[in-house]
Amino acid sequence: MDKKREKRGNNWTAFFDPETGRYFAEIMYTSREGREQYDYEITEDIFERLGTFRDDVDNERLIKGAKMTYSFENTMYGTLGPERVVWDEEAYGAMMGRDKKKKYKFYGWETADVTDARGFTPRDYYDLLSDIWCADTCAPRMRSEWTKENKTLGQCSITAFLMQDIFGGKVFGIPLENGSVHCFNVVGDCVFDLTSEQFGGKALNYEECPEQSREEHFAKEEKRLRYEYLKARLEAALG
Repeated sequence: MDKKREKRGNNWTAFFDPETGRYFAEIMYTSREGREQYDYEITEDIFERLGTFRDDVDNERLIKGAKMTYSFENTMYGTLGPERVVWDEEAYGAMMGRDKKKKYKFYGWETADVTDARGFTPRDYYDLLSDIWCADTCAPRMRSEWTKENKTLGQCSITAFLMQDIFGGKVFGIPLENGSVHCFNVVGDCVFDLTSEQFGGKALNYEECPEQSREEHFAKEEKRLRYEYLKARLEAALG
């Protein structure tokens, strides 16, 4: 998608869909209590005005004046009405089609459809963690090599166990030539590895790998502290 045809705010995203020739916007609120998502079809005029307000609340107010096409409301206190409502099937299809067109590079992203209580998938957490992974969360032995371009370097075990907290399942480890293991997640039939990009184009074998114990991994104090730090940063991002 042409980057000029997409705009973002704190809680909203607006874009032009070239296949339908229509403009759409999404407002999403997430917190520990749950998730609320509202999709709208907007006009070109609204799209052009978005981002011109100093207060982002005014951008949201502008979007909310348009035609709502879909809503999802689910919190720990129960739904705020019908959990999912679709008012415009064509618009909804365009929004969902856009989400599917977004491509990732981590292993298993195409089938990483397992969801948590918020309705988030591993892809959503990859997006969140992409702004959180840093040199401080990287394994010390690799820290000097960590860069924003190679953001998943040295993040595998703490990320995999954090995803286990969220989705359940098991953590397995791929034996590496240096004697260490590379951790990834298996939740039912869903296999995903949020930090596989650090290996570039190298193919990894995800078959018949040994299960990993968090007790064993977190016996290393520095690793446990990095995990706690990553977890705290993610919780802060979720609100």
